Amino acid sequence: MCRTDQFILPTYLINFDIMAHFQSFKRLSLALLAFILFANLRCPQGSDGEPLNRIELHLTATDGSTFDQTFVARDTDGDWFLDSIQTLSLPANTTFNCAISIFKDFNKRTLDLSSEIDSERNDHEFEYTFEGAGLSVDSLNQDKLLRPYGRQSVWTTAANGSGTLQIVLQHEPFWKSSSNRDLIDFDLTFPIAIQ
Repeated sequence: MCRTDQFILPTYLINFDIMAHFQSFKRLSLALLAFILFANLRCPQGSDGEPLNRIELHLTATDGSTFDQTFVARDTDGDWFLDSIQTLSLPANTTFNCAISIFKDFNKRTLDLSSEIDSERNDHEFEYTFEGAGLSVDSLNQDKLLRPYGRQSVWTTAANGSGTLQIVLQHEPFWKSSSNRDLIDFDLTFPIAIQ
């Protein structure tokens, strides 16, 4: 028993009351965590926090052929998820110039964020990771301090095959910034078909 100046409560009632508060706190903590994760992962963000809902890869063959195509990842239903990602269908044994453009489409208007990101290129880097496909990326354009930036690059395909290409836009990567924030503005994976 637990005695106070005014009344006596059985210990099991005190324990029950503590457990009830703990359960409420636990539910509130889980709800708050879910909200934070949802808010942060719901859509790709630009460096100024702007949601990004369209990203385009423009590839032009350097061999004088007529290959000149734009491949798009976009949000088609307004929920800020890039739910439509085109397959990169590329000819084999070819070299391309690639330029990435980043947009926010809203209220029948389009905001091109590419030049803004270019102006902050000392704090950004595009990273490319290939899996399963005979594709290489080099000749990344540079930031103002001559470090890799990569919004423009040169791609070379090898023999026929398929795979994926992951493109990540890092904001303030740890090796470019003393802030050590190492944030991600977007992380996209395109299917690749080389033929």
